[in-house]
Amino acid sequence: MTPLHHGQYVHLDVLPNGDLRVTLTPEGIIEERENRHKDANDDDVFYELYVDDPGPHSNGGPYLTMDISEVDGGHLSQAPAIVSDWKYNSVDEPDHVPIDYVNYITYDDSKVWYWNDYQIISILEHIKRQGEAVLTLLK
Repeated sequence: MTPLHHGQYVHLDVLPNGDLRVTLTPEGIIEERENRHKDANDDDVFYELYVDDPGPHSNGGPYLTMDISEVDGGHLSQAPAIVSDWKYNSVDEPDHVPIDYVNYITYDDSKVWYWNDYQIISILEHIKRQGEAVLTLLK
């Protein structure tokens, strides 16, 4: 396994088959249990844990989107995804995609991992039950 990110709350490992294992650190487990709004849904809590974690979501770093259709615009799913090596879809860029909901553009060597079971169970609920969640490598 290759660590992709080890943060204060969330740890990401690339598995030998290319998929991405997501776990919470001990601090992430405490933060999820003690300091989160009880009325928030699991997707919102996981997103907050991820983006509150110092460092993982800087430009080009592994970014969590809760809707994969925001990436390049060619995905017909609304699954959560983590994207590495990306850039904002800016009108100033030559590869700009003129679609309103496309926020991120990937490079040839970018990686996109998605949560295939998003309609069945949230990433966070799966982590709470199994200790980890494995996101599938798309490209």
